[in-house]
Amino acid sequence: MTISAYDRYRAARLVQAWSQGPLRRLLAALPDGPGTSIGWSELVAASGLTPREAAPAAARAHELGLVHRDGDRWSVATDRLAALAEALVADSPAVAMVAAHPALAAFVTAGRLTGWPTRPGLEDECWTAIAEQLPRSDWTESELNSWLATFADDPAALRRGLVERGHLHRSPGSDRYTRC
Repeated sequence: MTISAYDRYRAARLVQAWSQGPLRRLLAALPDGPGTSIGWSELVAASGLTPREAAPAAARAHELGLVHRDGDRWSVATDRLAALAEALVADSPAVAMVAAHPALAAFVTAGRLTGWPTRPGLEDECWTAIAEQLPRSDWTESELNSWLATFADDPAALRRGLVERGHLHRSPGSDRYTRC
C-alpha cells in the first residue's frame, strides 16, 4: 500500500498533537476496548485534568479524529488510530528494507527491527540493507543516531556495526560520519 505525503503529514501532526500534555492525559483516560465509551465527567476525573483543561483537549482530539463523541459519551476512534499506525509503519525505513530484502522480513515487526539474523550471509545482508536505506551521505553522530532509532532500540549499536563493516566512515576526532 502506498501512503501519500499528505497521509504522512497527517500522521506526524497526530503524533505531535498526541504528545501534548492535556491531550495525552485525556486520551490515556479513554477505555481502550472496541465499542466502549465513557461519560464526560468520568473521563475528566480519570484524566486528572480539570474540566477547564479537559475541554480544549477533548475538542482538539475530536477535531483530529482521535475520539468519537456521542452525546455525553466519548470513545477512542480505533479506525483512525489504525490508519495512523499504518501510515507511520509504512513510512519506516525498515519496511522499505524488507521490500528490497524479503529474507529479512522475519526480523521486522511493525516497522522496527526486532530481531537479528545469526546466519552469516543473512547478517551481512541485513547490514547492507540498513546501509542502503541511509537517505543521505553525510551525518553528525546525533543526526545518525536519530535516524537509526527509527530502525531499532539501540541506534549506537547499529552505528558502530555500520562503521565496523565498512558501510560508514567516521572522521577521526569528530562526530561526522560519511556513507562509504
